[in-house]
Amino acid sequence: SASMSRLQTYLNETEKSLESVENEKETLQRTVDDLTQTNQDLSLEINETKSTVDEITIEMSETTSTFDELAQMNETLELKLDESKTIMTHESQSWEKEKKKVNRRKADDD
Repeated sequence: SASMSRLQTYLNETEKSLESVENEKETLQRTVDDLTQTNQDLSLEINETKSTVDEITIEMSETTSTFDELAQMNETLELKLDESKTIMTHESQSWEKEKKKVNRRKADDD
């Protein structure tokens, strides 16, 4: 009877330990599930961030290309402006020479 009592006590303690271990297992499984969900959420967020970075990179590339085109157009316009100034200077000098000739003829006629 004493053996049975000890055996019953041991059996009760074993059942309590088993129940405690099962509770810990359930708690750990919930933690694993939560971490798995967190990992999935973070992976999705990382992919969205990568996509945004890729879009920004494309926009920056397009902006750089546009800037380069504008710089080239500006350079072309500056060259044309310089050319126009040269032509205007030449025309102005020619006009001044012709004006002097006309004024001399007019003075000679008087």
